[in-house]
Amino acid sequence: MALPVASAPLPPDIAIHGWGAITVRIAWTLMQMGVRVTKDVLMDARDHVLFHLEPQTDIATAEDMAEYLTREFIYRARHRRDVEKWPQDARMPISPRWHRALTYGLSPLDTNLFKQHYGNGIPLATLEQTLGLDGIVLEGARGAIREVLRSMATEDGMPIQTWPNERIDRLISRIAAFTDHPSPPLDEVADGCHQEMIRACPRCERTWRLAQNGVLTSEDLVAPGVIARPEQQVRLLALHFHPDGRQHRALLSKEIKTPWFPLGEDILLIDLSQEEAIINIILLATELGTPAREHLRGTILTGTGRWSPHGLLGPLPSDAYQTMSSLTWGTVSPIGELPAPLPTPPSSNRWWSLSVSISIFAVLMCWVAFGVSSKDMGVFPLSTEFHHDANSLWVQFDVEEEAIITMVSQNAQRLEVMNHTFDITDKAQFAVGDGSFRARAPGQALLLVSTHAEIPDLRSHILTAQTAAEPLKALASRIKSAAPKADIRIYQPEGIP
Repeated sequence: MALPVASAPLPPDIAIHGWGAITVRIAWTLMQMGVRVTKDVLMDARDHVLFHLEPQTDIATAEDMAEYLTREFIYRARHRRDVEKWPQDARMPISPRWHRALTYGLSPLDTNLFKQHYGNGIPLATLEQTLGLDGIVLEGARGAIREVLRSMATEDGMPIQTWPNERIDRLISRIAAFTDHPSPPLDEVADGCHQEMIRACPRCERTWRLAQNGVLTSEDLVAPGVIARPEQQVRLLALHFHPDGRQHRALLSKEIKTPWFPLGEDILLIDLSQEEAIINIILLATELGTPAREHLRGTILTGTGRWSPHGLLGPLPSDAYQTMSSLTWGTVSPIGELPAPLPTPPSSNRWWSLSVSISIFAVLMCWVAFGVSSKDMGVFPLSTEFHHDANSLWVQFDVEEEAIITMVSQNAQRLEVMNHTFDITDKAQFAVGDGSFRARAPGQALLLVSTHAEIPDLRSHILTAQTAAEPLKALASRIKSAAPKADIRIYQPEGIP
């Protein structure tokens, strides 16, 4: 009989065996930057970090990257683009020699300053009071630590001698937090065990301090097994607005019903779970010139990530920055080339006066030739196409020039006539220049009527219909009775009451 074969163990993943150390570094960075560490914030920041870390990353590197990525998470949640002044420094590995020199080779005063100021983030003014030392002495000690690092960098051929003190201090802080040895289980450290390691190990000291301040518990430091690594996928549209068109980003984002996230001043990231609706909004916006097509470009990005109340987590926002410079203005994938803005409606003073004259002449010829009364004139059929966004309804229609158009919008139970003269020139205000017409109506529903003459007693019909359960349908019924040959169209998007 064959013996059962045990399944192969899963390959090591930093998301599991580095869970506690990464969580400590994230919580510490959040606290140092003045962010209240709630469960939701900690979870989102940790997922953002883990989306970036490869499974085989070592713990020391993962901790170092976690600090940088947590600051990135905070800045993005605050809608700030500039995450770091020197982002390239995050990719520079910590030199073991520099770490040994600053950890074990300084004077007692410099060592204390290295641990308390650079390691624990305690300001010099606070240390001046707690240590009972003059501020000038502490400034001198800090300058000595900087010079030690610059001297070692010169010996190693690293060009950091001209770095400003702020940049040098950031590197020293990274070295002060660097832990090059294993530590005991951090959930035990959080419970107060392993006091000797708390005194010697930066990772353990921070764990204990966070637990003492109620920021973390021992349960926060235990990985939840194989589900520790987030694996969600995101498909989004990244739009880049030209500086001359960036004022339209806020307006466009308000029309989008799926998750979206502004990045910097010019980029908008949009979830593509409703791709067709998003494309229609972009097409409509560029047709209206808000923004003009030459002020917009974009592409689809896919990768690991998750939408959260703090923005889009994961590497896709950084990918969006890198991708935009290679795109062509006026094109958005998968639309292709964006449409040009619709032409400005022509002035009605000349052309519609001519149209009226021609129409009147044509009607007179009909009367003379055929003796046909206005009651027997034919229907003027409508060709319509409706759209809607978050705040408005849109209709594009085509009809014979002799038709009289009546438009009524519904907002709650209130009916409102959108045009008021009720003659054939009235629709000129909706002309787009190519023989068709486009109109925008605020509200939840729209009624469009084409007739050969003004609708009798329209105001009375509207007042009566407003009391009905379905006002527009009631109004359409009354109009049909008063003008049997009217062509009537009602548009009420599904889901809108």
